[in-house]
Amino acid sequence: MEVPKQIDYRDLFIEFLTSFKDDRGKIKYIEKKNEMIAYRKKSIIIEFIDLLSFNENLADQIINNTKSILPILESALYDYLLQLDPTYEKEVDRLHVRIVNIPKVSQLRKI
Repeated sequence: MEVPKQIDYRDLFIEFLTSFKDDRGKIKYIEKKNEMIAYRKKSIIIEFIDLLSFNENLADQIINNTKSILPILESALYDYLLQLDPTYEKEVDRLHVRIVNIPKVSQLRKI
């Protein structure tokens, strides 16, 4: 019997940010990450469809466990940015991951 593999959403999200490519083959979120560091921005906007095409499990967590998964993603991004620029924490103590264009999911029992 095989033990189910535990998913590390922190690492998965950082992998998404550093490797997800748009239709032209360009890494889509690398520029946004660089702007966060350069301009001390406190939020990043992520398209839900990008997360879905990258990893369905992560997208599913965002839909079904939003309140628990977003702090995990925000913490992962913050720690990652601190690795790239340790001075980031002097001006930014907390950041936000904003997921946009999340489809509205209706449960059939409620209809």
